[in-house]
Amino acid sequence: MDLLYREINGWIGKPFIWGERDCMIVLGDWVQKVHGFDPVADLRFTYDSAGSCQRQTRFFTDPVAAVARFAEDICGFQRVEEPSKGDVGVLRVPVDGKMQPVGGLFTGHSWAVKAPMGATTLRPHEVLAIWGVGYEGKD
Repeated sequence: MDLLYREINGWIGKPFIWGERDCMIVLGDWVQKVHGFDPVADLRFTYDSAGSCQRQTRFFTDPVAAVARFAEDICGFQRVEEPSKGDVGVLRVPVDGKMQPVGGLFTGHSWAVKAPMGATTLRPHEVLAIWGVGYEGKD
């Protein structure tokens, strides 16, 4: 099993915890596995609910800027039009009957998302932004 699928499988048995293991923090975990540094170190453990996440990151009102802060400003990743395996993105998906932004990791076929009870793969309603991570893993 390649690194990407080991990472996603690691999400399955672990609970969603705001500021520790949420849909944005796990993207930082992925970047750390691929590139060796933690781009969300300054965000970890700084919020513990959706409300405090919003106050700290503005993820719900401007999710692209929230992820761009680490993807572009810290990592130097470029936005891309089409995802490649291992790229990160901001998606809009239905959550509890309304459309919400989530961070996702492209598997090569669909997007993996850290969900409250593990992980899920999906084809999102809308892809708001994608950043090329430069993952060179195998299928």
